[in-house]
Amino acid sequence: MPSAEPRTSSCAPESDVEAVRLAAHSYEDALVAGDVAAATAWFESEDDVSRFGPDGAQLGPAAVAAARASQGPQPAPIWILDEARSLGPDIVIHLAVLRRGDAWIQRSQVWRRGAAGWRIAHAHVAKTLEPAAVQR
Repeated sequence: MPSAEPRTSSCAPESDVEAVRLAAHSYEDALVAGDVAAATAWFESEDDVSRFGPDGAQLGPAAVAAARASQGPQPAPIWILDEARSLGPDIVIHLAVLRRGDAWIQRSQVWRRGAAGWRIAHAHVAKTLEPAAVQR
């Protein structure tokens, strides 16, 4: 049976989880504005950064930047799910389900804190025309 005791030493503080949630919203604002530089800047610049999406897999900062540059401004989303969870010190996962026009976006982003602050280390994006269910 799992312990009911909160984990503290191996998890990010609640303020870090909220910081990542707010950063994810800033990233989304950059997508809506069509601000490629700002959207790309939310990704890590290290070689192990990655993004998987409807347009394929991008491995490395140049590939991620090219994917971001290939998209124009996005419609403003309706947030269906917006959660951040600690995966350990300096690493948080952000989970989102967005309604963007006629499309439903399911997105998970692994955020890692480094010298530049919180940045996306990996993103996985799925796009569907069917409503995305959120089950608990």
